[in-house]
Amino acid sequence: MEDKLYRAFSGSEIEAILLQGALEDNQISSIYRDGSTIGVSQFYGGTPLTIDLFINKADLGTATPIIEEFIRNQNSEKLNE
Repeated sequence: MEDKLYRAFSGSEIEAILLQGALEDNQISSIYRDGSTIGVSQFYGGTPLTIDLFINKADLGTATPIIEEFIRNQNSEKLNE
């Protein structure tokens, strides 16, 4: 199954969950991984780990514009802080 997955995003847990919701709104399933577990993130010493969000390669064409828009919005929000 691992060879059918594509790492679509890497970021904080909050960002990954938000993007996962946007993908699910468009009927695209995803899973996230923190390096040691799938679907559950962990925090060590209060520092968030980088979360990788994976989608099926078959969904890449549909997911790409959603992911790109999400990243643009995240970058725009960071600039406005």
